Amino acid sequence: MSTDWELQRRTGRCAATGRPFREGESYYTVLFEDPGGFRRLDFAEEGWNGPPEGCFCCWKARVPVKDRPRAAEAVDSATLVNLFVSLEDETSEARQEFRFVLGLLLMRKRLVRFEGARTEADREWWHLRLVADGSIHRVLNPRLTPERTAELNRQLTALLSGEPEPQEGPAPGRQDRAVAAGDAGGES
Repeated sequence: MSTDWELQRRTGRCAATGRPFREGESYYTVLFEDPGGFRRLDFAEEGWNGPPEGCFCCWKARVPVKDRPRAAEAVDSATLVNLFVSLEDETSEARQEFRFVLGLLLMRKRLVRFEGARTEADREWWHLRLVADGSIHRVLNPRLTPERTAELNRQLTALLSGEPEPQEGPAPGRQDRAVAAGDAGGES
């Protein structure tokens, strides 16, 4: 799978019923990992039967209300933490990058704390403490450039909010140095 996430914008319609969503309405988003990126489906509450088999992740969100300031993301903190924890044993490069950037977002929200890093077999593992329960979680540092981290953060924000992501050309590649949380850049 490509490590560039191809993201679909919220369609504004329930994937099960075809009914358009209303402002302020709650809905469920499901992501499937396809060879070309992530495929997104949105479901109205009446069309939701639980997470479909084979989905990468899912969450509940709300359609923004026009003329009301928009939050940076439409997903609550508990959902972000649950997604972070659920990706603990994932081995695919794209999912590890996703989890790393999600960890950076959780650090910015002060939901996890950086406890240190260890190198094992030429791979750097960050140890992040979940503030809510004190548990320690290992996160592979994929050694992203600051530009790549910012790009993935923009994509993560677009993915979680359902808003379109501005296209700025190809994403920068990787580099061999670790990126400190303070150097991550991007918006949370």
